[in-house]
Amino acid sequence: MKKKSLVEITQTPNRPCIHPWFYLWVNAAGDATVCPQNRIRLGSLDKYSIEEIWNTKKIQEIREDFLKGEYEKAGCERECPYLRGEYKHATKNIPVEELIFPDINLEKLKTDSESYTNVLRAIDDYNLDLAQISNKPVVFDCQNILTCNADCIMCGQPHSSKLKHSEIIKEKIAQAGRYLCSLRWQGGEVFLDPDFISDIIDISKKGNANLTQIVITNGSLLNDEKIDSIIHQAGKFQFIVSMDGASKEVVDKIRHKLKYEKIMNTLIILANKQKELNISNLVLWNYTVMKSNIAEVAIAIKAADNLGININLAAIQGNFADENFFEFNLLSKKEWLNYMVEWKSIIDSVKIKVSGLDGLKNRYKFQ
Repeated sequence: MKKKSLVEITQTPNRPCIHPWFYLWVNAAGDATVCPQNRIRLGSLDKYSIEEIWNTKKIQEIREDFLKGEYEKAGCERECPYLRGEYKHATKNIPVEELIFPDINLEKLKTDSESYTNVLRAIDDYNLDLAQISNKPVVFDCQNILTCNADCIMCGQPHSSKLKHSEIIKEKIAQAGRYLCSLRWQGGEVFLDPDFISDIIDISKKGNANLTQIVITNGSLLNDEKIDSIIHQAGKFQFIVSMDGASKEVVDKIRHKLKYEKIMNTLIILANKQKELNISNLVLWNYTVMKSNIAEVAIAIKAADNLGININLAAIQGNFADENFFEFNLLSKKEWLNYMVEWKSIIDSVKIKVSGLDGLKNRYKFQ
């Protein structure tokens, strides 16, 4: 293989979104879909096996619709990072970091493993345009719990809900860990499940050296001891910490019930661990851009550079008329262009990787 990135190999222009051939989203109720931004439920892991869900008539029809570019019929949201506002195949390469799909470095996979054989089979079945496929999922994206200790102004989820994965669902996900390449966790707030750390450590101990577990968190419940207990176990882990601002005033305004100091301390701890391990991808700072924090994007990029951690800029989504300047006319074209020039200048001067700028440009509708 000339390229090492799974996404770069498969997600080429004028080809269908790769999700239904590689990926399953499992929400807190255990309902599976091909993407968190797809409305067609394939069945519950409480009731069905992964194998049953993965090749049902319903998901085969989704694959067929994807092949024909009929994404609306297939249940997709138009504003997803792949479709970018149009129900058709992407006509250009989309930056890997901006897609929902967590990329996989094929060059680093151990070849004598079930997970390696499985991902190669998935690539073949996708390239052959098959609706009924022979591979198992390559990526799981799991919402282990719906409960959250924050009340963010751009989030509409019912975070007072006590819904979380049952023991049946947890066991099925754990067993799938032997053939997955990527297992991503998000909530709610994942660490509100008291068993979460032991669950992910147990999965990593099952022996799949190719599996990377990615933990998305608001950072409020982590400390040095918990982080050490995760990263020093067998297996590979990455953290995505969400903080939407660079000052206490802005962060506390957006992420109600959380404290800027605590989130920043988590970023600092993870940045230091990353340096100790001599790696560049232990932690990613995720920054959702909206009206309340657009003025601090430049400061955040510089802060991330000082910490030595990469940062991703994601556009707010949803019907938030006071915040979503991408959809509502809250920011003039001149203001927007000035910000873009400022950010581009800073990005060109820093050592870290800043992702998401292309997606922000695409989402702004008033150009």
